[in-house]
Amino acid sequence: FVAVIIPVYKRFTKNSFTRHKRYAKCQLSYTAIFNALKLFFGAFNKLLHMRLMLVFLLVLFFSANSFAQINNAPIQPNNLKTLKQFEDSLRIFSDSMVFADEDGLRSDACFSFIRKLVTALKTPQSYAYHFDSLKTISIVYSPDNQFRFITWGLMKHTGGYRFYGAIQMNTPKLQLFSLFDYTPLIRNYEDTVCTKDSWFGCMYYNIVPKLVGTKTYYTLFGWKAYNPRTMRKVMDILYFDEDKKPVFGAPIIYVNKDNKPKTLKRFVIEYNKKISASLNYDEDLKMVVFDHLVSKQEIEGKPEKPGKVKGYELYPDGTYEAFEWKNNRWEYLDHLANVSSKNSLTPVPFFDNQKNKGYMKTKTVSVPK
Repeated sequence: FVAVIIPVYKRFTKNSFTRHKRYAKCQLSYTAIFNALKLFFGAFNKLLHMRLMLVFLLVLFFSANSFAQINNAPIQPNNLKTLKQFEDSLRIFSDSMVFADEDGLRSDACFSFIRKLVTALKTPQSYAYHFDSLKTISIVYSPDNQFRFITWGLMKHTGGYRFYGAIQMNTPKLQLFSLFDYTPLIRNYEDTVCTKDSWFGCMYYNIVPKLVGTKTYYTLFGWKAYNPRTMRKVMDILYFDEDKKPVFGAPIIYVNKDNKPKTLKRFVIEYNKKISASLNYDEDLKMVVFDHLVSKQEIEGKPEKPGKVKGYELYPDGTYEAFEWKNNRWEYLDHLANVSSKNSLTPVPFFDNQKNKGYMKTKTVSVPK
């Protein structure tokens, strides 16, 4: 536009005003118009550049957002068909892990299950598939949808369990952390930091995330059959290190019991295998609630046996203890009185000294897992 208009204008003004000796004034006018046009088109060019950059950034943002949400999209029919076929095979192996009569058969089924599971998880969009028919396998998603746990237990002939599991990250390409149960070699489980290769194995049933600064700590709740007479419930802490690898155990559990304050990396309760005890997060109370455990001798008012009370000698008495999230950590509460929630955590007697002389009676209260 400038290249065409300016020469025409110059020629016109020169022919028109030279005769009247006003060419100098025309030159000034021409220069002013030229500068104005130059300024205008310069500004227009910058505005156009800014608009193009804005469009580019918007496209980049929505593309990145779509990429991040790829695993939340509906599973494609061909992937869904493949995953259902894998699930049918996995269900047979998972049932055999529990119901087969011999150790060898259960172990063979477990290893076949592992191989088939890894193959199945390589299917695109496998993260979004829940494998609902695998009733003996625990699959729990983190509330922020960053990962899920797949865990299960294999009973040994001794009555104890060895646990297996994996963490599947919510990524377009399969990212899987296999977990190795290191329990027999962990001496002080309340104060030990574990990795995926030294895992304090259990079957998880709940995950509660807590943000401390810029780091998210995931409180894990799990079930652990320890030996033929003792059960355990576990409250563990998971976070991901700088290399984005899972770490189990963090010093954010504070217990001040009997005026003996200490900080734990995980919390575990042990109790008699014939009894059910609870340890879980209560959504209404915004607390971790668990059964208060006592021995029969304590309930009956008899002297305690010498030495430490074994886990299989402990029973719930119908009252509850808790952890409350304060000061970026779980802080212990030794008594939870007048509890009322959707989980019906109202304390009820579990032993009746006068009528049943300390023997167990049926516990009718509904409690979390």
